[in-house]
Amino acid sequence: MLTSPPALIAVIGPIEPPLLAAWVRHYQQLGVERFLLAFHFPEHVSPVLRRDLQATARGCGIVPIGTSVGPWHEHTNTRLRDALRHRAGPGWHLLADVDEFQQYPADLTDVMARADAAGHRAVGGLMLDRVAASGRLTGWRPEGGLDRAYPLGGHLTHRLLRGDPRKVVLARHDVAVASGNHRAPDHRPDPEHLCAVHHFKWRAGVLDDLRRRVQHFSSGVWQEHTPAVRDEAGHLLAHVGRHGGAINVSDPRFAFRQVTLNRMPSSWTTEAHGIFTSWRPPHATPPPRLGTMPADTHSPQKGSLVPLAVLLTGLTGSGKTTVAQALAAHGFTRLSVDEEVHRLHGRYGVDYPEHTYFERERPVVEAIRARFTKELQAGNDIVLDHGLWRRDERDAWRDSARRAGGHPQVVYLPADRDVLLQRLAERNQREDANALTVTPEALDDFFARFDPPAEDEDVVVYDGDPERLATTLMSDRSSRGN
Repeated sequence: MLTSPPALIAVIGPIEPPLLAAWVRHYQQLGVERFLLAFHFPEHVSPVLRRDLQATARGCGIVPIGTSVGPWHEHTNTRLRDALRHRAGPGWHLLADVDEFQQYPADLTDVMARADAAGHRAVGGLMLDRVAASGRLTGWRPEGGLDRAYPLGGHLTHRLLRGDPRKVVLARHDVAVASGNHRAPDHRPDPEHLCAVHHFKWRAGVLDDLRRRVQHFSSGVWQEHTPAVRDEAGHLLAHVGRHGGAINVSDPRFAFRQVTLNRMPSSWTTEAHGIFTSWRPPHATPPPRLGTMPADTHSPQKGSLVPLAVLLTGLTGSGKTTVAQALAAHGFTRLSVDEEVHRLHGRYGVDYPEHTYFERERPVVEAIRARFTKELQAGNDIVLDHGLWRRDERDAWRDSARRAGGHPQVVYLPADRDVLLQRLAERNQREDANALTVTPEALDDFFARFDPPAEDEDVVVYDGDPERLATTLMSDRSSRGN
């Protein structure tokens, strides 16, 4: 019996209309006849772009199933995708993001027939990140095509972002697929026959999208299940920040080389099999043996920029979280003690007694310190969102940064009592992790216990402008070098 073409399932966000048109043509050439698409637009997307994308879909002969507007929570894509899959009905479903151009080692119908014959109910692929020859995040001209604009293919997703490079590209209708189409629980794709997923994400405008993602996930405007998506964005932002706004295509870890959509990459079967079967989530990777470094991490090398460890110090309500979120939007990995305590134990004084806060905070601080060290050793910039009220605390974190190969920089956020009282009165009405209830009496106690930075501490004093602070920190780091 002949295998029917799969239904293509995709949730489309704010991308340039020519990319959508090229994407549809690509899958039509693979033999896809049925497209089930839904659009979802965050609030910042202009009505003009929304209309243009919908018109582009219709111009390709596709009537979108639906359009929604609102925050892009981590579960949004999965919820919309699964609704489309339910509508698609029985058969094979092809799952692809709009910046993913799948390339198969055989005709699509043959790939599905082989999977059916072997009893595989899911077919796998591996991400191949496509970038410009210069590593710059450039735009592209539709008349020139994507291959010409982004001729290099390599492995950023797992070797820089530490994300999962595996994809489920085809699945039977009754096979559940995890968020991001990375796994199909209880269904292991055949690693001997993997699709190449050409990933055209690294285009003009992606940095703004990543900064927005970091800011919205960090602030809670967009909901996340884990910090993984935000962390991946932070790794890329930090990398391009260290390399003049570009991806370092000469880094041998990424294995960039010339590739094309017209033929499978050379040695793809062996390369993809090795990565697909050996990749593990970062937290599951065993520690390296003494004297070795894992292939997917690196310590700052001579001639590169030393990673920056920004240590915020200031009283409750001084604006540390606002500054930390702003730096996170510039690629810093943000570590927050208060948010982790809140995640584990709930709200201060509501879900647990106030006097037990410090015993709950202590193990969290040590866990944060371990991640702080790991991120710096990997060459990533860090901002620590923690009070550091005492001089000895600041000295200890400075030492931790230096031992991990980073450069510590204390940023002091001064604020007088009246300003803090006004801010805290407003903040006390909230219930999030960064809104610990503070009374005027408690604030007086805070002032009594706070050690303002001394003259010999080499601090940057925050003037209220987070963008100017980010510029100052990055400029100082560039001039310092290594």
